[in-house]
Amino acid sequence: MNAEWLSDFRKIPDEVMNYLRRLAVRAVEDQHQSPELIAKIFGISRSCSYDWLRWYRAEGEAALDTRTAPGAEPVLTPALDR
Repeated sequence: MNAEWLSDFRKIPDEVMNYLRRLAVRAVEDQHQSPELIAKIFGISRSCSYDWLRWYRAEGEAALDTRTAPGAEPVLTPALDR
């Protein structure tokens, strides 16, 4: 099994990352674990766990889903679209 994505959160598939965010938030909200402990267990920064909590509290579970990065739409010319 290639576990290279485990060492870099940017390589984790979106579905898995969405699930991890929900697990972390539920551990804090439902089981009253500290965000610091959850950050340590998940291998993320403390501020990241607080960000997830803030998003969840403001917008609900949908806020924990991976979003498309903002920016201009890619432009392909017919020559590049081959």
